[in-house]
Amino acid sequence: MKTLAIFAALVFVSIAGQVHAEEAFKFDGNHLLEACSAADRFGEGDYRSGWREDSAFYLCHGYVRGVMDTLDAMVIASKLPQGACVPPDITQGQIIRVFVKFLRDHPEDLHLRGNLLFMRAIARSYPCR
Repeated sequence: MKTLAIFAALVFVSIAGQVHAEEAFKFDGNHLLEACSAADRFGEGDYRSGWREDSAFYLCHGYVRGVMDTLDAMVIASKLPQGACVPPDITQGQIIRVFVKFLRDHPEDLHLRGNLLFMRAIARSYPCR
């Protein structure tokens, strides 16, 4: 009986941890506004950061680079129409500033998935002509 109780507790902890981990990796506009605002401040020369701001900087840059690379790959594979035409000389810092501005200008959408908001921001800022 004691073994069964321990097993049940381990299963419960495992499931609760998995649900928490899944929630932790769902980035919405609120999460990304916080992280990318810190990255934008850091990029503008505000170096008064600690580990939290450093983490936000890398999280934002990694997220933006990952979404951009994924969109590029899908366009190349012809699975997605090209919804944005980002000039090749635009820096990642500029893209982050565009994204942060979009998030601040649309607080009513911050509950939406981050990748959807990112695609909207880029498509509106760099439409294909």
